[in-house]
Amino acid sequence: MTVATAQSGRVMTITLSRAEKRNAISREMAGAIRAAILEAESDAGCGCVLITSDSVNFSAGADLATARRDRQRGVLERHTSPQPVFDLIAAIARSKTPVISTVTGHCLGGGVGIAAASALVVADQTAQFGLPEAELGIFPAALAPYVAARIGVQRTFTWGLLGGVIEADRAYDWGLADLVVDADAADTARRVAERLAEPENARLTAAAMEWREHNRDQSQFQSTETVGRLLSMVYGDTHDAKVDNPHKWR
Repeated sequence: MTVATAQSGRVMTITLSRAEKRNAISREMAGAIRAAILEAESDAGCGCVLITSDSVNFSAGADLATARRDRQRGVLERHTSPQPVFDLIAAIARSKTPVISTVTGHCLGGGVGIAAASALVVADQTAQFGLPEAELGIFPAALAPYVAARIGVQRTFTWGLLGGVIEADRAYDWGLADLVVDADAADTARRVAERLAEPENARLTAAAMEWREHNRDQSQFQSTETVGRLLSMVYGDTHDAKVDNPHKWR
């Protein structure tokens, strides 16, 4: 089982459980996570969603084996076919039920997209956020709108172009992480989730989520999202690429 869901009180927890692949997100995993988020959004008894991992790493991003199979299809076919990882990130960003990502260890590529799209990100000092797509010769255009909404356009452009890894404190300074704790991010994230999910906080949480949604220029955001997906299909080709360890930003 690569994804497990459980609800305790008014909090749904989605646990990534693919440690041998550093929780690389397969098409099936992306579909299962997205379905759980949509279910939580339609459930009046659920007030918050937690995404966490049962191992040391949050996620290494999209499964490259799946990505390479996708690249064998034509651009038009890819554009008109479901893109589960991108669809998952979009669902997180649009969810009216707050999604909290609990980040420990590696959070790379699509993992950064999941975190950036989340309402809140709680990280501990082991967290390392990276966009290694540049090492593959790919600009992460499909993730960029969500990352830019948090850290700004120019910083997203530079990070996506040069790649590299940032640690938790820098992620906090940039606005990618909202809370950074020394240890036990899962406990902190759960306490925050339980607070947001309390019925007496329903109006506060709903107002905050509406504010978040409407303070993005929706038409521009959706246009950028569409362009980003298309660019990732046109220019994203990993056939002959070799993944190197991304450098750290200093």
